[in-house]
Amino acid sequence: MSKKGFTLIEMLVVLAIFSVATVVIVDIFMMASRAQKRTLVIQKIQSDARYSVEAIAREARMDMIDYNYYGGTVVSPTEVLALRDQDDNQIIFKKSSENCPSGTDQCLVVSIDGGASWASITSKGVRVISLDFYIAPAVDPFKLNLENGTYDSDDQPRVTAILSTEGVGVRPEEQTTVNLQTTVSSRVYRR
Repeated sequence: MSKKGFTLIEMLVVLAIFSVATVVIVDIFMMASRAQKRTLVIQKIQSDARYSVEAIAREARMDMIDYNYYGGTVVSPTEVLALRDQDDNQIIFKKSSENCPSGTDQCLVVSIDGGASWASITSKGVRVISLDFYIAPAVDPFKLNLENGTYDSDDQPRVTAILSTEGVGVRPEEQTTVNLQTTVSSRVYRR
């Protein structure tokens, strides 16, 4: 009587092929999963940096540079952007180690009451590496020079903000750096 079935050698060959295929498939899945996590972290850091730069740009566009805060002349680059809104309230942006979300040692903060209280703009998990503002012109273009009856500058005020952020995390994919820059002109013109 002939017995039909698989031999032990055939079973071992099938198990070996199945094991190799499983390892390859799991490895591909893990690589795709790591790539997706890295992409999500990069998107979060970029999104947070874009939001921060847009918040600065929106205020700089709608408000006036507070030249009195800088003593009349701005030395660029400066780490603080001081503005005055339509109601003459002082708005200040700066990099700070205070008022940051937990786990973040440096963040972008804003004060809308002249520095009495501060709120973080950057979110948890994002550290501000550097924040520089280039303000032009260096002197107030709306201040009339009484000696000669002219203005010290004929340039429309503009601010260039350069922000560098990085993710806060222990894994390399969480430590991605994002650099953004924007230049905006103030829409306020008072002459």
